Amino acid sequence: MRAVLPPETAPPETACADADVTGSLRAELSTLTARVSDVLAAAHAAGRLVEDSYGDMIRAIPPDALRAVRAATDAAGHQGPARGLQELDRLVQVLDNMARFMAVLAEAIPGELLVETAAARQEILLRDLARALLDPPGEAWPTQPRAAASTGGDEDLCIF
Repeated sequence: MRAVLPPETAPPETACADADVTGSLRAELSTLTARVSDVLAAAHAAGRLVEDSYGDMIRAIPPDALRAVRAATDAAGHQGPARGLQELDRLVQVLDNMARFMAVLAEAIPGELLVETAAARQEILLRDLARALLDPPGEAWPTQPRAAASTGGDEDLCIF
C-alpha cells in the first residue's frame, strides 16, 4: 500500500475507490481490507470444494491403480497425489486463516483512513476480482466455481 491520505480527501460514502480530477484512486483502507477478507474467504470455500472433489476421486481409485500412479510419479520425480492433496489442504487452511486475520484487521482500521489504489489496481488481472475489491459498491467474489456449461470470457480457459 502506498500512502494514507487525510480525511478531507475522502471519497463518497457509496464507493470503495473513487477517482479525483488528477486520476488518483483512493479507497477507505478498512473497506478495502474487509473486501480482501471476503475474497480470501470465498477462495477458501472454493478451495475446500476442489480439495473434497479430488479427495473423493482418489478414494475411488482402486489400490492397485494408486500404487501404479505412485510408481509413475516417483519415476517422473513428482510428489504424487497424496502429497499434492496435503499441500492443497495447507493452502486452503492458509486462505481461511488469512481471511479471518484480514477481517479482524478491517474492524480495527479507522474508516477515515484512505489509501491510494491506482498502482495496486494495475496488478489485478482478473476483472471480477478488481470489481469485488475496488468498484462501488463491490461485487461479491463468487464462492462457487463457474458452472461447467460456462463458455468463459476471452481471457478465460474452460477445460471441462
